[in-house]
Amino acid sequence: MNQADNFGTNLLSLCKTDQSFSHICRELGINRQQFNKYKSGQHLPSRRNIATIAAYFGVSEKDLFLEPAAFNRIYGSRDNALLRIANYAAGFHDFNDAVKSAAERIGDIVGVHFRYQVSSIYAGKVLRSIQYFYVRDGLLFYDYIERFNSLDIGSKHAFTFRYRGFCSLLDGKLYMFDLERGQQNEHTFAIMTPIARKPREFIFGIMSGVAANMSREAFATRLALRKIDNGPVRGSHIRQSSTLAFDSEEIPAEVRNYLDIAGGGQGRMIRGT
Repeated sequence: MNQADNFGTNLLSLCKTDQSFSHICRELGINRQQFNKYKSGQHLPSRRNIATIAAYFGVSEKDLFLEPAAFNRIYGSRDNALLRIANYAAGFHDFNDAVKSAAERIGDIVGVHFRYQVSSIYAGKVLRSIQYFYVRDGLLFYDYIERFNSLDIGSKHAFTFRYRGFCSLLDGKLYMFDLERGQQNEHTFAIMTPIARKPREFIFGIMSGVAANMSREAFATRLALRKIDNGPVRGSHIRQSSTLAFDSEEIPAEVRNYLDIAGGGQGRMIRGT
């Protein structure tokens, strides 16, 4: 198979995890007729559209060109596994109506956000990730992508983590739970408070998780979200995910104050084994 055939077959596999081709095309902003040519292997997308498609499905751009067998070994089990687990969990159905109602009441949160937190593995750094909220099958989901810079060459990208989660708005609080999609052994949980300002720009809260370092210690820290786009998530968004110095001008003053890193602060982090 050539590159176009590999791309088309792999794209078709990814599409099976979504609602419909029409929905995907609307989210991607790609003409349906052109998209059909991509998935049939007749044409390869432009570099910009390849980045857009990879970002939407949360896969690596280069992996889209793998032999389909190799691609399926990596991504074949990613079809909403978290949702399937939740559906079989005891008591989930009692929670289901509340989860679905969140998707109806949280419209201005849907979209692309910067996600700021003091890094649990890079001392003295703020991790700026990309988080995308979207509604699917009546439920509110999100993806977020962490990209860490090299410690030796600060501007060089070192490694990436990708998470998928679902959330609900209960009693004015946004509850989020997610699972890392590569190793599937890391997760985070957060409770956020949407700020009652119009337009709503920031959401502040607390998250907990397990650090991706050698000791694999549990941690809890403050978390801030800032909406930057209505979506869908694009390659230009993902490239802005990075680690930033505490005094970086790319971190809004409101976020620096909330994370307690302004004026020489070292941030708020609770660690445990």
